[in-house]
Amino acid sequence: VRLHPDWKAHPPRRLWKRPVGAGWGGFAAVNGYAVTMEQRGPTELVVCYDIETGEPHWSHAEETRHESLLGGIGPRSTPTIDQGQVFALGANGVLLCLDGATGDPTWKFDLLAHYGISPAEESAAIAWGRSGSPLVTNDLVIIPAGGSRQKRVSLIALNRNTGQVVWEGGNSQVSYASPSLATLANVPQILIVNESTVTAHA
Repeated sequence: VRLHPDWKAHPPRRLWKRPVGAGWGGFAAVNGYAVTMEQRGPTELVVCYDIETGEPHWSHAEETRHESLLGGIGPRSTPTIDQGQVFALGANGVLLCLDGATGDPTWKFDLLAHYGISPAEESAAIAWGRSGSPLVTNDLVIIPAGGSRQKRVSLIALNRNTGQVVWEGGNSQVSYASPSLATLANVPQILIVNESTVTAHA
């Protein structure tokens, strides 16, 4: 689609409009469908919409809610779609792998439970909620981890098909960034912005 730079003289034509739940992420789109995250009451959802009509195709719900006085309500990250799988990281640290055709869950990984992070520790470290989008490369899905004072991990990699932990890397407290795959000086690496550093990982 080509949009004219002068929207006053040549405004875009609205095709459809529909209400959605609260949220701060964007849409990931493929093959005529767009997936996003939204909050509806006590429920955080991953929702797949038909791009042509705006009609919902499927949704998956988790009973969790993120809300802060300055940050507002709802999930923060944008899902990642790869090879028919949807990976979505909720604001409270629940990573989901969903079937892209149906929204059925393949597996779920709870970061806070895995690392023993209390709600108070999470709120103090990441007040605005988990915001990074999952990075998918080869057989791995990679997200910022964080942790408690006893143990902090910059990144955690899970098997994309099983949700099992493959590796952990770094010991910096996380921020709100997404990990990025890059090749620098002919070396493939994962870049991440942490709370006070930028690190590169094998």
